[in-house]
Amino acid sequence: MSRNTLVTGAARGMGCAIALRLARDGLNAAVNDIKASSSGLNKIQQEIKKIGRKSVAITADVSVDKAVETMMQSAAKELGSLDVGTSSYRFSHLFSS
Repeated sequence: MSRNTLVTGAARGMGCAIALRLARDGLNAAVNDIKASSSGLNKIQQEIKKIGRKSVAITADVSVDKAVETMMQSAAKELGSLDVGTSSYRFSHLFSS
């Protein structure tokens, strides 16, 4: 049986690298980032599919409780149980000058 992961902040940088590594290690991946990063998120989803793993891209702001709840439900619906979670996001909008 395949294992499944959810990686937040996956559209670029460390989150992207983590999602790709987990996919190469055999995990299906739900990838998440904010709406402004949706093009990068869709790109990483396609890269994971090229590796031969299932993937779903979910846009959500993880600083909003209801959005996190909906994201978790969507990931579980698409992939089944979630076995590994990785949080790789930043709150840059909180520290803008």
